[in-house]
Amino acid sequence: MAQRVPDFLHGRESREVGPTSYRLGTRPGRLDRLLPGFACEALRRGIARFEHMLPGFAGEAGLLVGLESRSAGPVRLLRDRDTRLAQGYDNLYPVGEGSGHAGGIMSAAIDGARSALALVQGGLRR
Repeated sequence: MAQRVPDFLHGRESREVGPTSYRLGTRPGRLDRLLPGFACEALRRGIARFEHMLPGFAGEAGLLVGLESRSAGPVRLLRDRDTRLAQGYDNLYPVGEGSGHAGGIMSAAIDGARSALALVQGGLRR
């Protein structure tokens, strides 16, 4: 789903969105209807600020694509400090954001790399 920036700012549906680099393609939609009011207002203020700094940012070519959300799960799998195995398991390596051991894309990548290293160094336990 995509919405042209001017349409987002004025609360109207985009008739067409044109080509994008998003591989799966897009269709016109109302992103402003998927977000709570406070989030739309914050985006509108941010877009206006960017427009002031970079004239044309909010122009006809401006396009908002998709809606990405993030939430943190309340679950954290405890793991051994050295082997990084989940406590109570001999073959489960909880890693990344879903395990409760990382909070963002970079920390999740580092967490995964450290766990992979622990697996390689310790060998696969069966």
